[in-house]
Amino acid sequence: MKKTIIKGVALILFLFSTRFAFAQVDFEQGYFVDASGNKVTCLIKDYGKENIPETLIYKKEGATREEEIETATLQEFQIESRNFKKFTVEIDKSPNKPPFFSKVKSGEYKTETVFLQTLTKGEVSLYVFFDTELRIFFLQTENQTPVQLLKKHYRVSNKEFKVNYLFRQQLWNTLKCDSIQRSYLSRIKYNAAALNSVVGKYNNCRGGQSTNYLSKKAKSKFLFTGKFGVAHSGIELLLPFQDEFAKKFSPLIGLEFEWFLPIRKNNWSVFFNVNHQSYGGDEGNDPDIIINNHATLVFSYGVRYHVYPKDGKLHLFFNAMLSQPNFSNKTILETNTTLPGAFRTSSFEGTSLQLGLGMGAYLNSRWFAEYRIGDLGKKVGLNSSLEYKYPYQTLTIGYVIFNNRKP
Repeated sequence: MKKTIIKGVALILFLFSTRFAFAQVDFEQGYFVDASGNKVTCLIKDYGKENIPETLIYKKEGATREEEIETATLQEFQIESRNFKKFTVEIDKSPNKPPFFSKVKSGEYKTETVFLQTLTKGEVSLYVFFDTELRIFFLQTENQTPVQLLKKHYRVSNKEFKVNYLFRQQLWNTLKCDSIQRSYLSRIKYNAAALNSVVGKYNNCRGGQSTNYLSKKAKSKFLFTGKFGVAHSGIELLLPFQDEFAKKFSPLIGLEFEWFLPIRKNNWSVFFNVNHQSYGGDEGNDPDIIINNHATLVFSYGVRYHVYPKDGKLHLFFNAMLSQPNFSNKTILETNTTLPGAFRTSSFEGTSLQLGLGMGAYLNSRWFAEYRIGDLGKKVGLNSSLEYKYPYQTLTIGYVIFNNRKP
């Protein structure tokens, strides 16, 4: 038990130390355009936030020294695929929370100089403005100032409010094309995906060039992975008396489903897998207690964090999981002892979820390797007052059978 705890603690410490080590070099390729119009290509610190940072931390190409520049002094900047441009626009920032709705139906515009994030660039471009809980979209025709697409909640009375969907009429006035029907625009939603789609459709209809920045963001993906390897497991009997059976190696096969969450850069995923492993018969410290040969299905549900180095085809991951062993339905424990509370035979049933930890790597988004450790804690059998532990370690190699996105 002590060895298992020590190994678990060591794994957790290694997980966090490695995570922080990678976090120190979280720079992405990008550029900025200063007030004089000079474009500087560099590596920029990426915090993954929607709101505009007050300061950009960057390193010039080939340099190791970090420098800073205030975003207020810039005309434009880009971090990987996220592009931001400064405009002076007419903007209505009316609150979109019920207690604070405006009493005015029409736009209450103020002139402000703001950074807008580019979603689509073409004959007609789409931008979005972020401010705390506000998401305000802007449409720009060639060489014109971006115009706010207005969707506004307003109060009619203390108990009633309505919504001004002016943006739908604005889209109809601007995006005149045979492939865009008014009936479609009359139902379109005020979100990035819907607006980006219709602007892209218009640009394609006009035969012009169009760049979709939204499509470069992280997307959901899922993998099916077949696994094989080796398990090292044993059984510790707690009640009605204590005994321990030798830990043994056995072959393991399994199947895993993993879903990468569409956030940040697919750093987070959740997974479910089942492993089939076995245990050969053995006597305990007391020769009157015998474990028969049996098979075990271990079901695991967990969350995984992925770390992508800047260069290289190998990426690391760390995971925490809840696991549950399900033993074969035959009687696997026998005893001839006459101690109080003894039983003749029993099956290991009624297992509960317990914590496990793991770490591993993907190679070329195809090959998979992982080490896991689990001490599944206290279990209670259904056929008697039987309590036991099932600590295990596994080392597996896998191959991605199906990937809904190309690596």
